[in-house]
Amino acid sequence: WGMAVRTHGNWLSDHTAHPDVSRFFQTGASRFWPAHYLTSAVRAHRNAGDADATSHNMVSRMMGSLSFNGDIAQWSAEAKARAKHYVATYKEIRRLITRNVHFPLPQPRSDRDWDAVLYGDDGDDEQLLLAFRLEGPGAISLPVGPGNWMRILGSDTAQIVDCDGAVTVRLERGSSAIWRR
Repeated sequence: WGMAVRTHGNWLSDHTAHPDVSRFFQTGASRFWPAHYLTSAVRAHRNAGDADATSHNMVSRMMGSLSFNGDIAQWSAEAKARAKHYVATYKEIRRLITRNVHFPLPQPRSDRDWDAVLYGDDGDDEQLLLAFRLEGPGAISLPVGPGNWMRILGSDTAQIVDCDGAVTVRLERGSSAIWRR
């Protein structure tokens, strides 16, 4: 708690190589820390090509302060353009990440458990929903209000469908998506 009164942010862990571990740190810590304290980075390994420039890798760092480190200069023009798009979109939505945070699912305990974070309250003009699937079932019901959810980042095959006062989310293995309404 001493860091909270003396700093503007916090580096969660040096373990930034795996997107799902970084996401787990940020979603777990966001249960009691504000988003600006939750810094993690998309790590670009030396000579790895575009392997680290995936949408899931970037979305998995967006529950706090998004940053990049490592050998991003070696990314292809396409990977750099993707990262630039994700950064621009993150800048548009980061104000929503400072809103009240809700967890429509229990904290994951295995790679079969989905993870989801909802920013904003029911009466807010905008809400943000982030969903993550490592393994587990291909679809899951989330107890968030139905509405005009629009995917803004993440897997191109991600789907969200209103269903009986909740939503059903579909994601492929090892992917994630962000929706805004």
